[in-house]
This record gives sequence, structure tokens and C-alpha cells, in this order.
Amino acid sequence: MDYSRFRFRAVVDWIELEIHTAKPTNFQTLKKAGILPYVEAQNAGAGGSATTFRFKLYDLASWNDLSRIVSDLDTKYPFSRAPVITGMEIALDAYSKGEATPYELAELVANYYRNMTQPVSNNKRLYRDYKGSGQPIPQQFSSLVRHVSEGWQIAIGDKEAEQYQHMYFKTTDKGKPLSENAHRARVEVTLREKKLLCHGLEELQVFDFTSVSGYFKFRKQLDERASLLATRSQQIGEKKQRNRKEGGTRLSFKHTEADLVLNRKAYDALRDLFRRWK
Repeated sequence: MDYSRFRFRAVVDWIELEIHTAKPTNFQTLKKAGILPYVEAQNAGAGGSATTFRFKLYDLASWNDLSRIVSDLDTKYPFSRAPVITGMEIALDAYSKGEATPYELAELVANYYRNMTQPVSNNKRLYRDYKGSGQPIPQQFSSLVRHVSEGWQIAIGDKEAEQYQHMYFKTTDKGKPLSENAHRARVEVTLREKKLLCHGLEELQVFDFTSVSGYFKFRKQLDERASLLATRSQQIGEKKQRNRKEGGTRLSFKHTEADLVLNRKAYDALRDLFRRWK
């Protein structure tokens, strides 16, 4: 693909925190403070009072945004210990520079899936935002692009697992349509618990987001044989043990090579996120 037609940007989609309050309080009380849209008690007792809560913060532009919210909470409901990061979702978005068509954005989403080197699970599926919509990934690449353009999303792994990947053509946000110039091809990775590379707010303040670049690396087809195979939506970029005809094994599909251009754009976007976040 011609990546010069896209503008790439990495963002922190959300961060999940766990806090411990010095005194028991009710999750509804925390919500009424107007700081958190949603909060879940982890150790609720009789009457719903608890001291341990988890919540997600969305659309954080920098560590200062996060610090300000946590500080306000600590002032109103003093903590008994430092907050802990329990989950984080990082997204790579590709926007059209005004030249790429909606079809090309959907095609880029399908390419994310087909060419990624590090899928986190063998549980791969298409789905819509309603229960029971899950179905296998189409065999034909063109069919996958069509599904993505029609609003189907690609998921790899269990949504609540320590690693989860998600790819889709983003045209809405929180249920509201986005302007056409805000449409983007998105690939996300969610990391939880042990897969997180930082767990405290001080660590997060200086967290180098390029350390997760392995989740945003891709390969590309090398020759005509790979082009024929790539008409199917199998993951030709995945690194895994493959038997060689001449003996031994290889990690990458023979007829592919690293997509140096896309990998550099993803890495630079993560590096820019690191700069903005600080």
C-alpha cells in the first residue's frame, strides 16, 4: 500500500486504575463526585461500601491529565496507598490525508490483520456490537475488506485477557458519527496485569511507548506467490515455527519481508506519543 496517503498517530485510548480509599465509601458516592463516569467496587460489603475500586479513564492527552484526576480523587477520598495501573489500551490510527478513500482505510485495517507479526491468540474472529454476532474471519481478503467497510470489527483473543487486539474502521465515537476527516483505520492492543510494562503512576509518567512497538510490527508480500496467497486473509505476517522444505524451521513466511515503511511509521507514532505524554 501507499502509506504516504495516510497520517499515523498513536494514542492512549484508556487506562484502568485501582485505588484504595482510607475509609469505606459507596461507588455511587464516587460517581456523584463528577470525576468518574463509571467505577466498580472490588470488595463491596453490606450496603455496597468498599475501599477498593477500579475505573477507566478515556481520552487522556498526557500524564498531566491523569495526574490531575487522581489528585482530585485523593483530595476528596484520601487513598490508603498509591493507585495501581491494572490495564491500558494503546491505539495506532491512520487518517486519510485527503487522498485515501474509505475503501483504502478499510483495506488498511484488513492489512493490519493479515500482516501483523505478533497476534496474541489463535482466537480470531469478526464481530458486530451485538451479542452472538461473532463469526470466522472470511477466507478471501476482498471479503474481509468488504466486511470491515460495512462495520465489522476484527478481534484477536479474549477481551478481558492480559492481551487483546482489536482492528476496525472507526467512523463513530461513543455512538456518535465522526466527521469524514476523522475516520481512521485503527489497530489497538489492550494489556492487563502481568503484560503491562508499568504499574505505578510514577513509572507511567516516563513510560516509553515504543516499548510496545512489537505489537505494531508488520510484514509484506515479497513476490507473486505471496500475492496469490495474500488474496486469502490468513495471517501471512505472523511469526511462528514453520518447517522448511530443505530442513529446519523458519519463523516468517518465506515469501514475505518486514514492512519497513509501515513499521517505521508505527514506531514514530509511538515515539511521538511518548513525547506528548511527558
